[in-house]
Amino acid sequence: MKMKMKTLLYSTITCLVIAVAAFFISDLRLSLQICLSIGGILLALSMVFSGALGSGERIRANFNTSTVEDNETRFKWSLYLLIMAAPFLTVGFIIFMVVKQLN
Repeated sequence: MKMKMKTLLYSTITCLVIAVAAFFISDLRLSLQICLSIGGILLALSMVFSGALGSGERIRANFNTSTVEDNETRFKWSLYLLIMAAPFLTVGFIIFMVVKQLN
């Protein structure tokens, strides 16, 4: 649990630093694009690692041929990527709502 909290803290700090730096360099739209792009990539990687994008036959074959350690490792990485994506998507959504209100 402690490692997951560290992952969330580090990704939140990274997200805020990137968003503020992009805002000072250009404007809110650049911050929006960066946050949503990074969040989307991390979310897609999380789905790939979890097997959510596979067909039923492929999931069944992977389940029957992989070891318990492989499944645990794949689930762990999927969870960490999802935790890292959450702050980027949240900040991106907040910036989107702010930009929408300003226009």
